[in-house]
Amino acid sequence: PGLPSLVVVAESSTSIRVSWTFTLAATMTPVYNWTLHYRPSDGSDDDITPVSHDANVMEDTLTELNKGTEYFISVAASNSAGMGPFANDTVETLIDPPSEPTNLMAEALSHSQVRVTWEGVIDNGGRDVVMYHLRVNDSSSTAQQVAANERTYTFNNLLNSTNYIVEVAASNTGGGIGSYASVNVMTLEFGIPPQPSVTVTFTDTSILVMWGTADSDVTEYLIQYRIKATPDWSVATNMTVDATMTSYRITDLRPELTYEVRVFALNNIGTASVASEPETATTTAQLPVKIEGDSVVTQGGVLNLTCLLMDGTIPYSPQWTKDSNSLASHVMLVRACI
Repeated sequence: PGLPSLVVVAESSTSIRVSWTFTLAATMTPVYNWTLHYRPSDGSDDDITPVSHDANVMEDTLTELNKGTEYFISVAASNSAGMGPFANDTVETLIDPPSEPTNLMAEALSHSQVRVTWEGVIDNGGRDVVMYHLRVNDSSSTAQQVAANERTYTFNNLLNSTNYIVEVAASNTGGGIGSYASVNVMTLEFGIPPQPSVTVTFTDTSILVMWGTADSDVTEYLIQYRIKATPDWSVATNMTVDATMTSYRITDLRPELTYEVRVFALNNIGTASVASEPETATTTAQLPVKIEGDSVVTQGGVLNLTCLLMDGTIPYSPQWTKDSNSLASHVMLVRACI
């Protein structure tokens, strides 16, 4: 038999429609049957699936194929003289959009922020996922896109105490955007910012206060300190710093005293967080004051020496020396004063 005329059309991501025609010459023996072969184009003859049809059947639909895969298809006629040549063609099955992302969750971080997390799709539609698409309340103004390896996104600038529908979909090359998975979430009530977490380091006359960022809507931080065991936080020691700062050094402190420090976060309506747990720090000791000079004292005379004491006590035992040698005996009267 001669060569049939072959037509192949991809009908879906898993099926191909095959049809053929054949012109029988006057001197040709009638066709007994048709043989159809198909396999993936990148396969070998070992991957061929053969199908046989009666002479009056000149079409077939191949099903359960792989998505986005090119297939090599052949059809030949047979008569009493044997099998004729195969007519060949190739066609690629269609690409489906990916399925919905799985395990979609949304969490309100504040009165204006929502964090979304998800896992990958079960079916990529025949092509690798290239992007995830996110939106809030089916609005194009909130539409965002993230790379295929991302699994989280945070929406900002939302309204407080508002219910939102957050949607996420995947897309591939050729199939477009798949169905959106959705989840409901409500933003928090506008009000108190989260409590800051605080750590401190210290020197003899200063304390470095450090804190973690509390919330995107914090406008400033309030730092307070006091000597430990005193009853009140003094208004005179209140300080506010810009919201972009995460540390502040308190200076001009007294050595060898234990201080307590706490931090408040404030938002743009002036609402303060609960204060951080007070952190304690003890300033280190200062080196002794060395007084040098030449003085002459007659026997039985009096020499008055004056030095500044930080807190009304003498932190070190005074030592008298002459020419760097300790004096064997001396009499010293000390009056402590501030």
